[in-house]
Amino acid sequence: SFAGIALTVFNLVPSVTNMLGKGALTCVTSDWESGNRDSLKKSVMQALVTSAVIAIPAAVGLGVLSSEIMTFLFPRQSDEVAVCVNSLRLLMPGMVFLCVSYPLFSMLQAIGKTSLPLKIMLLGTAVKLIGNLALIPFMGVDGAALSTSLCYGIILAVSFAVFQKTSGVHISAAPFLQVLYAGIMCGASAYLVAALLEAKNMSTAAVIIFSALIGGMVYIGVIVAVLGKKLRIKKACAKAGL
Repeated sequence: SFAGIALTVFNLVPSVTNMLGKGALTCVTSDWESGNRDSLKKSVMQALVTSAVIAIPAAVGLGVLSSEIMTFLFPRQSDEVAVCVNSLRLLMPGMVFLCVSYPLFSMLQAIGKTSLPLKIMLLGTAVKLIGNLALIPFMGVDGAALSTSLCYGIILAVSFAVFQKTSGVHISAAPFLQVLYAGIMCGASAYLVAALLEAKNMSTAAVIIFSALIGGMVYIGVIVAVLGKKLRIKKACAKAGL
């Protein structure tokens, strides 16, 4: 159930952000070789924030609607779905960590540190193995999911630290916190809509569609509001000569 259902859903979004990381490779390589640190930081932040903008609402939505989504995708495997609903929720933080790690791996390769991603992944594998041995006996399949998230969390933290030290580029946390806030608003609105529709005995497909639409609209609205405020502040600072 865990490998065939939960991990199958888990891998959907990282496959998209993996392509984003490969797309950023050319720009980062060019900026690094030219020594243009301002342009390098801009390219790095653009790739990482874009990955977060995609991954966070997807993870929140899959976590909030995990039962409905898996029931819809695997209607003839109700027993297997019941086993791994909570496991999928525990995998969602790991999905975000993995999605943001992919661009970092590409950027490490772009600045000439081609072996570092492999070393970092080996470290993550060791964390995953230890986590499995420690957690599965007590938590069952949920322990495997939690150890996976811990594994990718360590991978992301180490990748961030190594890239900043190697490249000299400081990665600001503020944009990611803003995206996280928007993702929480998205999840809260989707949860409320789903609860309301389920109370009215709406079909699973209708619950997923309307919850996703409302959650997505709230998410986009918050993102636009946050970015708009940021742009207004930048313009005010520019006019003031700051």
